[in-house]
Amino acid sequence: MDYKAKLYPSAFNPLLIKPERPLPKEVAIIGAGAIGPDIGYYLKSALPEIKLFLVDIVEEPLKSAERRLAGYVKKALERGKMKEAQAKTVLENVVYTLDYSQIKNCDLVIEAATENMLRLASIGLIGRPV
Repeated sequence: MDYKAKLYPSAFNPLLIKPERPLPKEVAIIGAGAIGPDIGYYLKSALPEIKLFLVDIVEEPLKSAERRLAGYVKKALERGKMKEAQAKTVLENVVYTLDYSQIKNCDLVIEAATENMLRLASIGLIGRPV
């Protein structure tokens, strides 16, 4: 008996499966400190047409995140990894905010902040179906 046929009764490439859900149009990242801007840059590079919200409870990390995203784009341009048109698209439609009510219509919310259960409950992220 062929052990591969037994282990893998239906061989398929999961990357060829068409997703059932549409890609998100609006994405929020809670936390603009250590890793939030990196996640945001990755998302905007892969899906430049999305509207990205970076949310924090303090203004300074938001300003720093804006500089970091601009720096990442500049570096990608210098290294030839991104064209000017794509760079412009990556940097537009990014909202830096302290106001959690702005993310209520987002299709995807990524938590990249220090976990605070009261804060998550106050914006309705705990117990909400995925």
